[in-house]
Amino acid sequence: MDYYHASEHIYMAAEVIYDNSEEAQEWAEATIIRLFVGEIEEVVNDL
Repeated sequence: MDYYHASEHIYMAAEVIYDNSEEAQEWAEATIIRLFVGEIEEVVNDL
C-alpha cells in the first residue's frame, strides 16, 4: 500500500476510534509519522 492510501485509511480509523474529535486528528498525524519513520510493526500492533 502506498503512503497516500495508508494515510486515508488511518484517518478513517481515527474518526471511528476517536469519534471524529481533535484527538482523532492528533492520533492520525502521529500514526502517519510513525509509519513514515518505519515503525510499521508497532503501528499495526497498536491497532
